[in-house]
Amino acid sequence: MLYEYLVFMFLCGLITGIIGSNKGRSGFLWFVIGFLLAPLGIVLALVIKKDNQTLESKAIALGTQKKCPFCAELIKAEAIICKHCNRDQTEHNTSMQRGNCQKALLSAIADNDIEAVRSILNSVQNISYENFSTPPLEYAELHGNEEIISLIKKAF
Repeated sequence: MLYEYLVFMFLCGLITGIIGSNKGRSGFLWFVIGFLLAPLGIVLALVIKKDNQTLESKAIALGTQKKCPFCAELIKAEAIICKHCNRDQTEHNTSMQRGNCQKALLSAIADNDIEAVRSILNSVQNISYENFSTPPLEYAELHGNEEIISLIKKAF
């Protein structure tokens, strides 16, 4: 009888923990509440409000969603047009990709990773030397790898 009661309490805790976690709350804390209060814990988990800020942060960190740069609403990461303000996201996405490419190139130069530099330079499109806040040639000369310097001279 005691074993069956503990299994019942564990299942209530598990259900409560899952509900709490899906609402952006601590799954472990809600497991404990559900374990101790059994069915009452499930009811409490169902009526708590979602923690939207935590849920948004998780979605952004996972890369499944992003914030629209114009209206700050959450949209899918692949979205081309924001469903809230109907603004075009492609130009912003392109500038973000360009910025990420610049960071990756400078990071590869600093790490003296010749293959990464070659790969980035081969994949870069529509980027000019003036777009960099730190010119890659000067950065490569600072780090002193002759092969990387020659790759950058050829690319730009």
